[in-house]
Formats: sequence, structure tokens, C-alpha cells
Amino acid sequence: MSLVLLLAAPFAGCGGTTPNAARPINPELSRASFDDSTRAIETYIAANRTREAELIARKLVENATGDERFARGADEYAARAYFARAELAKSELAPAERDALVREAAHAAARAAIPPATPDAMRFAAMLADRVGAHADAQALYARALEANPDDPATLLPAAISANSFDPASGRATDYAERHARFAPDDAWTPALFAEIALARGQHDAAVQHAERAIACDRDRVEFRLVLAKSLRAAGRARDAARLLSALDAAERVKPAIVQQLALALTEVGEFAAALTAWESAVRVQPDDAYLRAEFALACLRAGETDRASAALTALDALFGGAAQRTRIDPTIRTLRGAQGSAQ
Repeated sequence: MSLVLLLAAPFAGCGGTTPNAARPINPELSRASFDDSTRAIETYIAANRTREAELIARKLVENATGDERFARGADEYAARAYFARAELAKSELAPAERDALVREAAHAAARAAIPPATPDAMRFAAMLADRVGAHADAQALYARALEANPDDPATLLPAAISANSFDPASGRATDYAERHARFAPDDAWTPALFAEIALARGQHDAAVQHAERAIACDRDRVEFRLVLAKSLRAAGRARDAARLLSALDAAERVKPAIVQQLALALTEVGEFAAALTAWESAVRVQPDDAYLRAEFALACLRAGETDRASAALTALDALFGGAAQRTRIDPTIRTLRGAQGSAQ
């Protein structure tokens, strides 16, 4: 089947299903047509035409299912296409659509990562498994990738971050970080990794020292300033953390991870109006993010702006994921309203 026929044929639906039922081998799917399709997927992703990449990937998976010659490669390209669609076309998609695409990408990548998959394929599948909450699967995939290529810093880095985030008591994070230090001694991520590990262990002063070394190695990476800000807050230096993050460019300050740390630091030092401004700027950039909207509502309450808080909560209830966020923040809302009632 040629690329032209692939494009002309009916495409699978996009409602979160993956056409993976067993089917007879398609005799028309030749090596030439498979290569045509994968080149087209790569070209469309590079051109940010992710819808076309997704559609070709869906048809390729449909035609390759059950065909051992092409099934693994089709799944690998499908995972890339679905994930690119979810990440690069956020403005076109509803949150539920993005979540469904990432889950499809994770499932396709997991199928592609079955031995003898490449370490790159296993690392990508691990990253996606973490993204969808399958953390044990992610750790198993990282371990398999490192069995195949034990001294790969590109795998050791995310493996250490994943282990430290989701299984800090296992010791794997320290092992991966120490191996990363051996194989990439000049990489600024090495002290950043040790900072994150120290944070997880409650060694806050050590975390600050490691994070400061990471910034000394690479002053341009905002990720290292984020690690330092978290370390400073943990060490009881919230004002220093707020000062550090406030100095970032405006475009950086509205990124969710940055604004969260900045607003938390400002809240901890009692600067509620400034914290509200931080959350508000983030909501302005991502109005459909339920977590940001929930934190904005709490910030309104802390700042005494009850009408704005009520409006924010009403907007939260209408968002995808809003119900879960409302459940999360309801105890804090009751506490804040109770304190305000007592003050009156």
C-alpha cells in the first residue's frame, strides 16, 4: 500500500482507542510503503503539522497490526506522533483529548519497547509511563534500557529523577546519580540530581549547596534555579527563594513549575497580594489548567478577595479535572474561611 493510499484510506477514530485487535497480515504493506509513511510522520512532526502525523500513524498501526515485520516500528512512530500532537498542538485540543493522546502514546511506546527494542525506545516508553502515572513500569523500563547501555547519561538522568520522585527509599536514585556523575562528570545536572536526592532525604542545607553548584556550572538553566528555590524553601529561606524566582524573565515566571514555587514562597512569607499576582499571571497564560485555577482561588481567599475567589471556584467547577482539584482544596478553603470568620 503506497503512502497515497494510506492518506486516502479512512482513518481510525481519535476517541482514545488504539486499533490493536489481531488481524491478518496485510500483504500490501511493503517495506517501501512503511518507509514512506514513517518519513511522512517525521516530516509532519518537524513541520508542526501534528494532525497529519497522527492520522498517518493511526493508519500505519492499523495496517501493521499482527505483522511482525512492521508492528514494532509502527508503534514506535505512533507513540512519537501521538505525543507530538499532545505537546505541540495544546491550543487546538481540550485537556481530555491531550490526556487521551498521551495515554495512547504511552501504550504504543510500551508495545514498541518489548525486547529487542533499542535503549532509546525503552527510555521514551519509560518517560511516557511516568507521565501517565505508571511509575513502576517506568522504573522497569529504565532498568532494561540501562542493562543494554549502562553508561548512558541520557538514560541515567531521567531514571534518577524518576526514581527519586516516585521511589526515593529504594536507593536507585542515588545509584543512578552516582553513575551519572562517573559517566558525565562535567554535566551540571549531576549536582542538580544530588540536590533533588538531598531534598527527598530531608537534607535541606546539603540540597542548597548542591543546587548552588549546579547554577555555578550553568547559570542559564531555569531548572537549576527551580531546584535551588525548592531547596531554599525547605531550608526555611522562603524569602530568598522568592527573590531568586522574582528575578527571572516574565516569560519564565509564568511557567507552572516556576509560578508554583514563587507563589508558595511568597505565601510563606505572608506576601499574599504578590502571591495572588503570581497565580493570576499563570492562569492568564493557561486558563484551562485546573490546578492553576484552584491555587488562584486559594490565593484570592488568602488575600481577602472573596468575590474573586467565588468566581474562580465557579470557573474551576467547569474545567476538566476541576472536580478533583476542588476535592483537594476544599479542606484549605474551609480553614481559610473559618479563620476569616473568626477575624470578623
